[in-house]
Amino acid sequence: MLGRTRRFLFSVSIFAMTVGTLHSSAHAGIVNPGFEDPIQNVDTWDYAASGWLASGDAGVFRPAAAAYQNGAYAGQQVGFVQSGWVYSTGTLRQTTADILVLGQTFEFSTMVGRRLDNPLLPWMGYTMSLYAGSTLLASANTPVDPGLGNWQRASLQYTATSASPGLGQFITVELTSAYGQTNFDDVSFGPVPTPSTAVGVSIAAGLVIRRRR
Repeated sequence: MLGRTRRFLFSVSIFAMTVGTLHSSAHAGIVNPGFEDPIQNVDTWDYAASGWLASGDAGVFRPAAAAYQNGAYAGQQVGFVQSGWVYSTGTLRQTTADILVLGQTFEFSTMVGRRLDNPLLPWMGYTMSLYAGSTLLASANTPVDPGLGNWQRASLQYTATSASPGLGQFITVELTSAYGQTNFDDVSFGPVPTPSTAVGVSIAAGLVIRRRR
């Protein structure tokens, strides 16, 4: 009896690991999601961000208390994009290891911040975008306004259909600034678990509980 129970639990574990592998193999995540590299001194910045393509007025920044009383949302540094000052535009882009798959929903999420000490230019928002190859899939113009000195989560979702352009191509995430500076931190991207996967894991967990009884 004990041997059968062990074999059953082993089978359920393999099932759960397989489900997890299906998702983890399709989603490698964001490189340098908190913009902690390259390392900066307090109140300094760099027009670069490891893992990201920084174009124009964009890169990493380590804010002082004058910018955010509690500092970055996570870690010590943030990403910044700015338009209308040094350069006409600022953009941060990263091509992920995720491929646009029919029927799959993807979510692009980031914490958005506005500096307390940046009165040089009026703030006019930012844009979050998703691309498959070079084709725009979806974008959101200033989905949240965190207010001065604050951080707030912004998200953008896209579900691939048979009419979606770029099926089978790698997905790129992009952050741009409309005017003024916007900061970003704790960026994430990946497929949203499908209901069938969630149900499968729940059933497996339920069977384990019933078997133990």
